Amino acid sequence: MVGEFSIKRITKLDAVVLQQFIAAAGSSIKTFRYFDKRPIEILDNHKLTLLGFVGDKPIGYGHLDDEGGKTWLGIALIEGYTGKGFGKKIMDYLLTYADESNLPEIHLAVDKDNLAAVSLYNKLNFDLVKELNDAVILMKRLKQ
Repeated sequence: MVGEFSIKRITKLDAVVLQQFIAAAGSSIKTFRYFDKRPIEILDNHKLTLLGFVGDKPIGYGHLDDEGGKTWLGIALIEGYTGKGFGKKIMDYLLTYADESNLPEIHLAVDKDNLAAVSLYNKLNFDLVKELNDAVILMKRLKQ
């Protein structure tokens, strides 16, 4: 039986559970390269960092991060938990926070071949800004 889905705000003090999420993410973490070159301490720079849980298992991650004078959104789900609405719930939480905080723009980078994510972002009013390279596109959402 699957437990109830919940979302919890986290800080670097929750590094152990964040590391559990990263370790359990499977192949889905390959398209979420955020922590490849960043230490857990980067969470100090975030406006908001979330973990989504099914029961007590961390299955989703999301953040709003200040970088280069822009607010960047990042999201990832553990392999096997995509396509079940968890990503949309995390996105809704992040975007509600952004709108309530009067953040004028939200930026994100996504792999072009991650069609489910691109489709979700389009439904949530993100527009294509440019192709970063052959594999990655940049998208932006203006405050709603």
